[in-house]
Amino acid sequence: MTATTTGWAAFHRRATALDVLIADLDRTGASDLTWTDELAAVFTSRDDLLVALHDKWTRRLQGRIDTAAELDLEPAAVAVADAWRQVAAELPAVRRVLDTHAQHPALRRHEQHEHRLIAVAAELAAMVDPVEWAAARGARLVDDVRLSAPQPRQGFGDRLRAAVRIA
Repeated sequence: MTATTTGWAAFHRRATALDVLIADLDRTGASDLTWTDELAAVFTSRDDLLVALHDKWTRRLQGRIDTAAELDLEPAAVAVADAWRQVAAELPAVRRVLDTHAQHPALRRHEQHEHRLIAVAAELAAMVDPVEWAAARGARLVDDVRLSAPQPRQGFGDRLRAAVRIA
């Protein structure tokens, strides 16, 4: 077995374990993690598991933000807020766990980078701005999204069809 094969095998074991965990969290409505032997066989620690959940969240969010930027159907801050809401609706268990562990030291740097990404994508900051400053602006946007009532908006498919008709 080569290092690449081993790496892919580990990647798939981690992905499968995350999917099982998320399904269980969705089913139970739990917001905390129960460390099991199965998880310990795949993740090095609870911190590693938390970071893996955050990575799943961030990859999905980044994809939604990228798609919204490509379509350019609404102002950047609105599109980013919509993307955040959509991902929160798609991954409610992941969001619950991340919210429960928001102050966990293993997530601090990851949250900061996520908030910076949000601020830059929403055109509230630029990549040349200090990370802490940009992250604070992104965190404020996320706080506003959490506080605002969900607004009825066109679904992604409807907006995509409208964009295709326009082009």
